Amino acid sequence: HLGNENYDLAKPDFTKLLEERRRLQLPPVTDLVRLTIAAKTPAEAHKRASIIREQLQESLPDGTMLRGPFRSSTTGKKSEAHLLLRGPASVITPLYEQLAVTNADLAPEHIL
Repeated sequence: HLGNENYDLAKPDFTKLLEERRRLQLPPVTDLVRLTIAAKTPAEAHKRASIIREQLQESLPDGTMLRGPFRSSTTGKKSEAHLLLRGPASVITPLYEQLAVTNADLAPEHIL
């Protein structure tokens, strides 16, 4: 019982988990979008992602966050760089809809 008869390892404390996610601004408290920018070389992908970051930074509303670019492993013939946007989906989705991103992933299991 680890010194506490009320503690049950089979039942996680969801209140504490939610508080931690709120503190870290992670889903389900807010939304995360991973933007992928693909190119032939890692340097080109990083350069394109940096340009997109500058475009996003110009219109980033309060309460949102932008991180990156981050490089990832090469998939097939393409190299990828990523940006991470945090905020309500209704606010951040319009920010990248018209930009030259290869993919926008909203599924937390693919992002974190």
